[in-house]
Amino acid sequence: MWYVSYRLDGANTGMRVFKTRELALKAACEMIGDQGETGVEVGPMIAAREGNVFKGEEIRRVCENGTT
Repeated sequence: MWYVSYRLDGANTGMRVFKTRELALKAACEMIGDQGETGVEVGPMIAAREGNVFKGEEIRRVCENGTT
């Protein structure tokens, strides 16, 4: 299970949960593309976070390369 967290406004965040990393990254790409969202983060729900969390430019690179 993977999550996508995103900033709703200055103080609040939202989160969506996906079955796979690929689905979570695809959703993050859509959020960034549609809203220009900068406060998006993708990571595992249970597995170790180290080396598995995508933020900002990392997500943009994945989106541009189409390597979700």
